[in-house]
Amino acid sequence: MRILNLLFVVVVNIPMSGQGIRPFLDAVIKMDNSQLEKYLASDATITVENQVATGEKNVVSKLSSFVTESGVKTLKIVHEGVAKGKDSIMGIGSLISDKGKFRVYLTFKNIDGLSIIQEIRIERDTF
Repeated sequence: MRILNLLFVVVVNIPMSGQGIRPFLDAVIKMDNSQLEKYLASDATITVENQVATGEKNVVSKLSSFVTESGVKTLKIVHEGVAKGKDSIMGIGSLISDKGKFRVYLTFKNIDGLSIIQEIRIERDTF
């Protein structure tokens, strides 16, 4: 029984495999809503071309609408960085769709060793 308890404690404290920017982008491309929800903070915010939505379900809905309406072809990470206090991670992505090229800005916060998305911003790339 002690071994099972120890195993449970060890497994529960291991960060979710694949937590981070790349697996999140893969979930966006696939529009895997259940996977997306695993990465979002309950108070996450998304801004898509100056339209804001807050809350896990609203963020997934807004992101899903954007991906469906714009016909996303590719989404790749351009830059990743860690804040000085190592309490947050940021990422910048490039999204190419039928409606043009966009920049995707992601802000993750670390909670209990997991990287959870706090904010997503999608803006039309003017370059």
